[in-house]
Amino acid sequence: MATVCTAARPSVVSLLSSFKGLSLKSTSTSVSFSAPLAQPACRKLVAQPVAAAGYKLKSHKASAKRFSVTGSGKITRRCAGRAHLLRKKTTTRKNRLAGKTEVKHCDWQNVIGALPYLKTMK
Repeated sequence: MATVCTAARPSVVSLLSSFKGLSLKSTSTSVSFSAPLAQPACRKLVAQPVAAAGYKLKSHKASAKRFSVTGSGKITRRCAGRAHLLRKKTTTRKNRLAGKTEVKHCDWQNVIGALPYLKTMK
């Protein structure tokens, strides 16, 4: 819970008297100070728990359908480029793209973040 002090706010006259040494910039519509106004420092913030104990993380279902884990714990994915525009691609290239490939190690944290209960080698 956040508590706020109950001290009364200073009036405009007391603020103007405290800024005697500062110059005022006046325009036709408003008056502004060249220094920012100080805020009272009696506010206390208490940390709130983000999640209750025992909360289960949810898996991203679209990612769960796109990634799988091998028996040794590596994450695999489908190769890109096999969905459309296949007429211009050679048979060898299409056969190579038909298989699965390993997810690079630098991208593992993205996959594990979407699938927190994935059984991978760390």
